[in-house]
Amino acid sequence: MQRHRELTFLALRDCTISSGLAPLRELPHLTHLTLWDCKGPIDLAPLADLDNLTVHINDSTDATGRDHLPPERLNPQE
Repeated sequence: MQRHRELTFLALRDCTISSGLAPLRELPHLTHLTLWDCKGPIDLAPLADLDNLTVHINDSTDATGRDHLPPERLNPQE
């Protein structure tokens, strides 16, 4: 992840996330994460302390830990 530290937007589609999202915490500039039709379960809790991150997920993505993110950071209306 070291060479991607400036990444601000990440979109994952039709993927299986088996190792979790905790490594994304090493991306200090990440502000938007989109998970579309991803298989898991994917725990969003490790992303809770990333105050500048908004997460967009669709209903087909198997995500847990939604309650760890404030409503304004989860699927915000833009």
